Amino acid sequence: MSDDLTWYLLRGNNSFMVKRNIHISHDGQGIKITSHASHANPHIVKKSKASTHIKPSSGGRRALGISARHARKGYRADLHRAVLGRVSALQASKKEPKALPEKKPRGKKAKAAAAAAAAESA
Repeated sequence: MSDDLTWYLLRGNNSFMVKRNIHISHDGQGIKITSHASHANPHIVKKSKASTHIKPSSGGRRALGISARHARKGYRADLHRAVLGRVSALQASKKEPKALPEKKPRGKKAKAAAAAAAAESA
């Protein structure tokens, strides 16, 4: 049996996987990351939640702090880059793209434009 087929059959029962429900949304204050504690007491009425707010005006280093906070709370260490990538992508999606500069004429068009400008000034 191939390794891929073995992994496909056993991936749901892997003891090294830590399954967590994480919900990422955008509210008026910025990006909100919410994780539900599904392993809490099943007889309790309300689930416990942990929320993290990222300010809309945050810089690039704030994403690193969010991923470090998840690592300190026991989130899987091998997914550190994935957390960093998700937060960075969310922040980048909120930025407005820069305006493109207008293209300068090159070659024959540049010479023609220079000649036209010289003819106007003369």
